[in-house]
Amino acid sequence: MKFFYVRWIPRTGYALVLMLAMAAATSGLKAQIAAPDFICVTNDTLVWELPVNNCGPFISYQVFASQDPGGPYSLMATITDPAQTRFFNPAGQGQTWYYYMQSQYDCPGQPPLQSDTLDNLIPESSPLHFVTVNADNSVAVSWEPSPSPEVIGYIISRQNASGTTILDTVFSGHTFLDTDPMAKPDERPETYFVTAIDQCGNASLVPPPHQTIFLETGTVDPCDQTMELTWTTYRGWNEGVDRYEVWVSANGGTFTLDGSSANPSYTFTDARDGDTYCFYILAVQVGGMYTSRSNVACQELEVFQPVRELAILEATVTGDNQVDVRWFWDTTADLDEGSIQRSNPGEGFTSALTIDPNAPRTPENLFSDPDALPAAGPVAYQVRTVDACGKPVSSNEVKTIFLTGANNGSSRNQLDWTAYPGNVTGYRLYRVDENGSTEQIASTAAGERSFEDLIDLSNTALRSACYYVEAEVTVALSSGGERAFVSRSNVVCLSQTPEVFMPNAFAPDGKNRVFRPVVQFGVPSAYTLSIYDRWGGLLFESKSLSDGWDGRHNGRPLPQGVYLYRMQLTQESGAEVEKKGVVFLLR
Repeated sequence: MKFFYVRWIPRTGYALVLMLAMAAATSGLKAQIAAPDFICVTNDTLVWELPVNNCGPFISYQVFASQDPGGPYSLMATITDPAQTRFFNPAGQGQTWYYYMQSQYDCPGQPPLQSDTLDNLIPESSPLHFVTVNADNSVAVSWEPSPSPEVIGYIISRQNASGTTILDTVFSGHTFLDTDPMAKPDERPETYFVTAIDQCGNASLVPPPHQTIFLETGTVDPCDQTMELTWTTYRGWNEGVDRYEVWVSANGGTFTLDGSSANPSYTFTDARDGDTYCFYILAVQVGGMYTSRSNVACQELEVFQPVRELAILEATVTGDNQVDVRWFWDTTADLDEGSIQRSNPGEGFTSALTIDPNAPRTPENLFSDPDALPAAGPVAYQVRTVDACGKPVSSNEVKTIFLTGANNGSSRNQLDWTAYPGNVTGYRLYRVDENGSTEQIASTAAGERSFEDLIDLSNTALRSACYYVEAEVTVALSSGGERAFVSRSNVVCLSQTPEVFMPNAFAPDGKNRVFRPVVQFGVPSAYTLSIYDRWGGLLFESKSLSDGWDGRHNGRPLPQGVYLYRMQLTQESGAEVEKKGVVFLLR
């Protein structure tokens, strides 16, 4: 048989001496003699409860003592009365002593166990973990267990300006919930402390108390839409407070973290008129082990609503050269003034529309501007407002797309256009022919704003063509959403340069019987063909392409020979074409 003796010395200086009798692996546990239940020491008097041992006759109780918690311990007293439950140490004399007890019974082969080791000091105190205010204004108190083994309970006390109130004695666990209606954590900070007690009535010293956080709402600035919050600091943690977190709920919604502060004050921003906001403060201990929550403070706010949404969504040119401006704003804003500003090419911004701030409002609005000049260049727009606090707010600036074009000859139309501001995903180029048919002829990326249109000369409907560009735009709203729009440019029309071919000979009696120019692609707005003899005499003149010279003058056929001609043609675009030369008349 083997026995192992283990003595545990706690960090506070108490020694709990245990004797464990352990048999060999195959033998099991041996019976042991129970020690008295050592309860406490009060005024150098040891108090215990009687043990239960039925293994044999009682011999004595032994009291071992030392002035050093680590020993050595010596036998101080042998008590032969089996019913005795107290012993006074006359040598105490204000000195610190440490004791443990054993029972002696006539039980051969059974080792005695040792009791807890207790001292003649009062119990050690129980530091608080935290005190925190719950949503129902009860206060939760949590503390660390006392390291003194004789402690049987904890006295919970609350302290405020009215005095100290003993709330309860907790015999099980290390938490307490103060539901006393006299506690007013929503009206003032409440202070709590915990005292450890033993069965002899000894009480520990009072550890540093902890105090709840009391939060109050403060000054409201209706123009800045802000409210000041102030609170009392949390008291109790030796490590201190790392930060105070501000949690907010709007109109009964879920509490969310709004921000934090190192100091007991905070400015809540972006308040909305008529909303009810509730707040609480969460103190976080340095190191983050514990937190403490304040009371909940609520207030309905009356503030001036600023313009939170203000954006021009699109500016697009219509077919009659007006500009449609689509804009979006916050209908709840408190406004004194509003206008749509326009800047025509080469001009500054002027008011294109005055908005009545007292008229009923809709979030999305359309303004058709008849005084815009989109064919002269990009036209810029902006919405401007002044709120009830005199604060001016302007929207984004948007310019129309300005399309230009030129005929480069040889049936090539060159198109160029300005960029549309904003998130452009691409451009689409359209062509409208003389028959009114519309065709998309190009699609370009956002950075490509040029295109050359090669005209099919065999298609007479394209002798004059008109063009416009559309931008595919995505506009981000300040509320977080997006809107997709198409913004259109001005219209540019281009006429093709007629190609004129002049025959160098004709035979009135043959196949080519009439001399006249061949005009390909285009009908001129003005035309003159003149025929002269070698001395400059006028023989023939025509104002119509269909009326050519048949080789006669005054009805008489002219002889074979060389004659002079002059052809003058004016295009629809105003460009003039003139050709001079000789033609051979064959007979």
